[in-house]
Amino acid sequence: MAVLVFQDLQIYYGFMLICILFIYEIYSLFRFVDKTNTELARFLNSVKYSDTSQTFISKNFGKSFDELFSVFRNLTSNISESKSEQEVGHLYLQTIVKHIGIGLITYRKDGEVELINNAAKKLLNVQSLKNIYNLGANNRELLGTLSTIKAGDKTLVKVEGKGEGKVLSIFAAEFKLRDREFTLVSLQDIKNELERERLSSELEIAHEVQTKLLPDRIPVVAGYSFAAICEPAKEVGGDYYDFTLIDEDKIGLVIGDVTGKGLPAAIYMTLIKGIFQSYSENNSSAAEVLIKINKLVYQIMQNGLFVTMLYGILDVTNNKFTFARAGHELPLIYKFSDRSARSIKTVGMALGFEKGDVFTTSIEEKTINIEKGDTIILYTDGVTEANNRLTEEYGLARIQDFLKENGNLSSNKLMELFYEDVKNFCLGTEQFDDMTVVIVQRVSDN
Repeated sequence: MAVLVFQDLQIYYGFMLICILFIYEIYSLFRFVDKTNTELARFLNSVKYSDTSQTFISKNFGKSFDELFSVFRNLTSNISESKSEQEVGHLYLQTIVKHIGIGLITYRKDGEVELINNAAKKLLNVQSLKNIYNLGANNRELLGTLSTIKAGDKTLVKVEGKGEGKVLSIFAAEFKLRDREFTLVSLQDIKNELERERLSSELEIAHEVQTKLLPDRIPVVAGYSFAAICEPAKEVGGDYYDFTLIDEDKIGLVIGDVTGKGLPAAIYMTLIKGIFQSYSENNSSAAEVLIKINKLVYQIMQNGLFVTMLYGILDVTNNKFTFARAGHELPLIYKFSDRSARSIKTVGMALGFEKGDVFTTSIEEKTINIEKGDTIILYTDGVTEANNRLTEEYGLARIQDFLKENGNLSSNKLMELFYEDVKNFCLGTEQFDDMTVVIVQRVSDN
């Protein structure tokens, strides 16, 4: 009987032990699940709020927790790196927007400004801008444009400011960010650009006018051939050439160069052309024409400015060329008989230096005979002083060498090759001065 009771007690206590172990295992399982859910929730919250300060340590919760926390740590580390890169990129973008030269403004539909960079503040003459409606009464046109502009619109708006006003080019774009709509506009002051366009247009007109001042036709004379070219360094220039019919036997040829370049030189050269034409129509000598021109030029030219000019009269009956030189480049003659090229030296000071006494006594007139095949070439200093990359000048010697080699060609072909030779010499450098060349060639007996 005692044995049976002992056995029953063993069974009872064994059953109780099993129940306790079962309950413990269930408790441990719930604790494990709860701990897992807690850590998982903590991890997900850290991801949701980008909280990279959370740490995940297993604290001997088991191998599975060790693996789980290792994954959490790796993911948190990756999120932290990604967040850091985003912050750096955002800071970089902010710096670019802040310092970019084009004005940028981002604002909501109610006008509240989210972003305005330094360039926009400068263009609008404001220290800060909370709302576009704070632009004030002085910028009503701009305010009206900003409040009504649509994506893709581009317009011009005048803005009054300190000193001179501005002309703003405005371009708009729209975008959404977290269900909020924004308008992004770019602002750029194009007043200087408009001014450049206006000046360019005026220079183009001036170029057309000056081109019309040059001869529209080359003279056609029995026994002679002519060629001419005028290439300004800028849209307009101070070089000038012309032909004038004095009588049936005589043709006047002039070439001139005003100091300087561009529009001021072109204006003076326009005046010189009118003065020349008024004095060259009669049968005065070359020296007398230049003496008369000098008196007027001296009165109209500013101090420090002057004009070089060469005026010659071609007698097509007697085949003589009589010329005077007012400080201009020496003319060259190519002699067909011996294939030589030489300068024709005369003296004479530039126009506008002196009122007339010294000019009149210093000017020299010279006459040369022109034989069949001979060529006279007149040019401005833009040719001889043309530079190459080594800052070497084209020079008088190169012109003489070119004439010796090519002087037997027709005047048009000679001009074409000569201009090409100068351009090739200066290849890679900007044209510094106006270049003008006039060629006179006797091609046959009269």
